[in-house]
Amino acid sequence: MLGRPVVRRLYNDGYKIRLMTHNLDRAKRYFGDEIEKVVADVTDMETLPTAIKGCDAVYINLNAKMNIDKYKSIEIEGTENIALAAADLGIQRIAMISSLNVNDLDAKYRFIDAKLKAERALVKSGIPYTIFRCSWFYESLPLFIQGKKAILLGSQPHPISWLAASDYAGMVSKAFELEGTTGKIYMVKGREKMSIGDALAKFCDLVVPDAAISPIPLWLASVGGLFSRKKQTKGLIQFMKYYDTHPEPDIDGNAEEILGIATTNLMDWAEEYKNRLQLIRL
Repeated sequence: MLGRPVVRRLYNDGYKIRLMTHNLDRAKRYFGDEIEKVVADVTDMETLPTAIKGCDAVYINLNAKMNIDKYKSIEIEGTENIALAAADLGIQRIAMISSLNVNDLDAKYRFIDAKLKAERALVKSGIPYTIFRCSWFYESLPLFIQGKKAILLGSQPHPISWLAASDYAGMVSKAFELEGTTGKIYMVKGREKMSIGDALAKFCDLVVPDAAISPIPLWLASVGGLFSRKKQTKGLIQFMKYYDTHPEPDIDGNAEEILGIATTNLMDWAEEYKNRLQLIRL
């Protein structure tokens, strides 16, 4: 969802890319043969030197997919493993995507703790680093659609500075291009603020008009989660509980002056999304 736009933008901007993946068939479907690919696993330290050797820089986009049992092995230890391998091989730069809400006070939440410890692994590596703490992405909106319903967990009252992955990808590319962007944590925010419910309603109007917003109280979702065997279900409920009670940090995005402005709004993004869906159907 977020890695592909970065790969595509870096490639289009003239960088030579090596894509590390644990699913070669899926990577081939997305990128064909134009981008070099290597199979490796961030949880297996022995596979990483071959993947990283010969590169100038590494960009990390790890996602435990809200599995509460995998935050440690994938996002924390996976980042630590990459950082160690990169340091041993003399990598010149390293960067990663993180969350705008990362802070020490909220480290009791597993997904926040994972991002915080991953960030610290980059800093500890001694490699010139860049960390991108991002707000919510428009690309997450289709995940709320289940059949003819748009599922909204909780009231989610807080406005969020929504961001398009294509705009973010341009910022990543710019950061690798420029000097003076290492040793920095960039707060990356979009320019269009609305709650999750408002964004979801607008997305439905523009893309899936037959879908009805279906709010589910978090207490009810939690009861269902107690009986679910899926770790992702429990992780999702914890995630949405956090955002239901924690507003977006009241901090200015500090990426715009250096890395460019996020200009895409939801209407433009939705139109592009519809066009991609039509191409897939064809």
